[in-house]
Amino acid sequence: MPTQVTETLTTGAVVQEADNDSGRMKIHLITPGWGSSGYYSQDVLETAGDDKVWPKGTQVFLDHPSETERYDRPERSVKDLAGVLETDAVWDGTGLAAELRTFGPFRGAIAEMAEAEAIGMSIRASAEAETGEAEGRKGNIVTRLVEGFSVDFVTKAGRGGKVLAVLESAKANTRPRSMAIWEDVSRRLAQDNPLANPVREATVNDRREALQGALRDAHGGDDTWVWVRDFDPDTGLVYFDVEGDGGYATYSQPYTTGDDGAVALTGDRTPVRATTTYVPDTGTTTAPSAAAEAHEAATAAETTTPTKETPMGNIQVDEARVRDLEEKAGLIPALEARVTAAETRAETAEERARQAEAGTYARDFARTLVTKANGDLAEASVARIVKTALAGPLPLAESGRLDTDKFTPTVEAARADEETYLGQVAEASGVGRVRGVGHTGTTTAVTEADVDEAIARAFGRKGA
Repeated sequence: MPTQVTETLTTGAVVQEADNDSGRMKIHLITPGWGSSGYYSQDVLETAGDDKVWPKGTQVFLDHPSETERYDRPERSVKDLAGVLETDAVWDGTGLAAELRTFGPFRGAIAEMAEAEAIGMSIRASAEAETGEAEGRKGNIVTRLVEGFSVDFVTKAGRGGKVLAVLESAKANTRPRSMAIWEDVSRRLAQDNPLANPVREATVNDRREALQGALRDAHGGDDTWVWVRDFDPDTGLVYFDVEGDGGYATYSQPYTTGDDGAVALTGDRTPVRATTTYVPDTGTTTAPSAAAEAHEAATAAETTTPTKETPMGNIQVDEARVRDLEEKAGLIPALEARVTAAETRAETAEERARQAEAGTYARDFARTLVTKANGDLAEASVARIVKTALAGPLPLAESGRLDTDKFTPTVEAARADEETYLGQVAEASGVGRVRGVGHTGTTTAVTEADVDEAIARAFGRKGA
């Protein structure tokens, strides 16, 4: 079954001549060799060119989608659409090459970044692969590129993805006014809101995704799921959970990061146990202490009665002390309410953390369940099913892990809804009906190929 591959972290861009007005570029999508998702041979790339895996009209975006965007918006956003291939990607002797045209708002900035060799190209596609060895290295060997989803401009280029030339003659570097306004607004937003700058977060997410992929390749399988719990760049350790037929366990394993940002697991995995450490919170110790002191003093005041021999001065001091403690005792209900609210917030935060931790595993579990049942289902349909299944709170066992027995019916229901939707689309598109020959009747058999072709027509795409 084809799996999705995204090539990242290799070489940068090379520009021979620049022009900011034409928007036309010649690019290398990918060259033979090892990439982040596996090994690509020359034969595989030549075949991909012959099969038009990336045909004319393939869309070109700014950056790859994040893990969340892959499921929430698999069709990508028009705001990130930067260009389109003007020719089919074909083998040119060194790699898959094509010409593309960038769109107006991005044209000047892309040409500028390409001239500075600050960007390159990276592919997104589905591929067939098997475990093997090439060039003295073991790993995934890509045997066939099935379908090209997009070619994207990225800061870390894919396997040989380069901007070979910005075509036409060199001219003055003039940015469109719309681009200048866009850059000014982005700069102002970043200044007004420090949280609007996603650089650090994107780096952490990229590292987590790279580790997730490396762990899945090393320890995952058809019935074994692996997901990252945490990682520490200072110690070079990644902590992860593994669940399969052998049960559930947590491990740590060393990893290294290359200059290009690629990660590699080293050493052996070691079983570990997650623990929680509590430390003093100076912001909450004063109130409970005051409440305890007030309660203790009030009890003492009720059981102590001054005698005739008690000096008047001491009696006055005791009464003042009692009044002070009574005032403090009056604060106890408010303090208790604050403690209850804090406990509620803590429980809510813990539940969100458990849901988030189970979410990665649930996403892989749902995808595997769907693709096993419908191996030829389109990627967009699989993504919609997974998104629907993850829409509500996930059922968790007492251990805090995903309850797969309770979650499976949710996935099956989402899959049934998708099949109903596909059937409605097929019916609305006329699949299975005889038209233009007297009375219209419904045939008794509709093939899956008929449904796929109807969906393609309904969304303006060419058939399979």
